[in-house]
Amino acid sequence: MKLTTVFPPMLALVLSITAAAQDACGQEFPDLMAPEFPKPTDSQSAYVDMQQINGRFCPDHPFRPGWVMVQPRGYQWKTGILQEFYNLKRTRAVVEEGQCSCDLMFPSWEDMRPELEQFLERFPDTSASQFTSDQRQLVLDIERELQQEKRAMASEFRQICRPIIMGE
Repeated sequence: MKLTTVFPPMLALVLSITAAAQDACGQEFPDLMAPEFPKPTDSQSAYVDMQQINGRFCPDHPFRPGWVMVQPRGYQWKTGILQEFYNLKRTRAVVEEGQCSCDLMFPSWEDMRPELEQFLERFPDTSASQFTSDQRQLVLDIERELQQEKRAMASEFRQICRPIIMGE
């Protein structure tokens, strides 16, 4: 069946329902247009972390900031690698201390910002679509190293932090 044979009857139905509704309530409806929502002027400062909306343990500790999570198109690879680095640092801190606290589990992103920015200096400041094969491999290799090191400590981390994570 062609769209042209389906569309006119559907349009007629929508228009007749709108007209009937106008007659029933005695008032005119404004044009059916999508509302205009204001666009944030600074998408990084307007960012709200979904973890904050969904809730979690240690709610008073820092969530992922917009300067990490909101990247220009093509630069989203930075979000992933910064999160991996942050997660490794927090996992390492808990395991080295042998104890768990919300402060160790969720260190301040702002306090870590200079270290994170220095870490990013290892990588090309370019869109992923512009990476050479060597640059792409560098990002993948370092991301894999971070994940492997974190995975090696993950069991110990979970065991140490179980009371906080499970709310015990």
